[in-house]
Amino acid sequence: MSSIASCGGVDTSLGTVSADGGTCGDTWADYAQPFFATTCSNCHQHASEFTTEASVQAARSRITSQISSGSMPQGAALSAAQRTRILNYLNCGAL
Repeated sequence: MSSIASCGGVDTSLGTVSADGGTCGDTWADYAQPFFATTCSNCHQHASEFTTEASVQAARSRITSQISSGSMPQGAALSAAQRTRILNYLNCGAL
């Protein structure tokens, strides 16, 4: 298993949310796929987790819980805007 320090890989250029917390306008192709590839693949690539829309859909409640609690991504932190945006994407069912 990788050490926590090697996991991170958060890309801060992934964008921000609107003042109202975002809308359901983000899609897998334009936002979520690059987010998961950049932010999660350092640790989850070995299991091919979160590489497809279907894999994120299947784990949506677990992903939401771990991001909300701050336990993911390991070894890095999402900004408030990044956290709000990805949680909004997951909660909107935008998959």
